[in-house]
Amino acid sequence: MLQSDFVSVTASEAARQMGTGFVEAVVKLESGSWHGPVLSGYGVHLVYVYSYEKSSPAVFEDVKAAVLENWQLEQREKFNADFLENLKSRYEIVIDEIPMERILPGPDEAVTVNETSQAPAS
Repeated sequence: MLQSDFVSVTASEAARQMGTGFVEAVVKLESGSWHGPVLSGYGVHLVYVYSYEKSSPAVFEDVKAAVLENWQLEQREKFNADFLENLKSRYEIVIDEIPMERILPGPDEAVTVNETSQAPAS
């Protein structure tokens, strides 16, 4: 299921697959040798780093759609949070706790079993 090697990928692309903690650990490793164990959300890995390449600066037209999508998502989340807070402010929220006596029987209510009792004869 997991990709076994990453060639010419950005840190964010690798993080989508393996998690940010894994990528943060890998970018600190020296290239040209094996390293491990390196933890990810999927387990423990043995990693060989061939090399690091500096990426070229992003071109606005290439990232414009992603920036717009992220902004819209952020606005939607903010709207939903504000809406829920406004809705909650209109009501009094009361959480009744069940008294412990109703959950666990007290010493006076303990059930006893009489071993000498017999079932009625039919």
